[in-house]
Amino acid sequence: MRNNWPCVGHCIRWTTAKSSCSMEATQRKLLRRPPISGFMAGIIWLINGTGKVVPELRSYGLNCYLGTPLASAPPPVPSDSSFRLYTTSASLAADGPARRFTFIDVNPANICTPAFGVDMVNDTWVHYPSFLHGGRGVVSFADSHVESHKWVDPRTRRTVQPGEQYIGHSDSSPGNQDLYWIRDRTTSRK
Repeated sequence: MRNNWPCVGHCIRWTTAKSSCSMEATQRKLLRRPPISGFMAGIIWLINGTGKVVPELRSYGLNCYLGTPLASAPPPVPSDSSFRLYTTSASLAADGPARRFTFIDVNPANICTPAFGVDMVNDTWVHYPSFLHGGRGVVSFADSHVESHKWVDPRTRRTVQPGEQYIGHSDSSPGNQDLYWIRDRTTSRK
């Protein structure tokens, strides 16, 4: 392994795979294929308020600054060369792996790329984290620890609005402490 992730070439394909932004299309197309060809997603069965068992989509996105060269990042994933890109375990270790998230629980209505896009400059959401665990989302870090993080700003708990099929990208959210929390754990300036 010598300071290189054994899966870097593999991860590049993983993080640059594309899918439709439609939840229905995501469920229909990607969940029937292995996670490598799309992203880590699955259906779990929940009991809703009426006692009916219903399927619920769950997915995790990879930090957009891990593994994929910024020039290869598919839209809507932002690419800003003034921030560190981690392509080796050594580059990540040098920047505090306990402070860099690897995977994050993604809002099911906001899935469209395997990467979890974070705009490091503008106060906008590219992808929203999931809040389906009692207002919390699950976040894993490069040092292998996992956190359940409570989102404090109600704008982070975005849902599909009437007439929408999915949550789009570039939603402005100035002063959002949750966005700052994620940004702080994504990457750092060069």
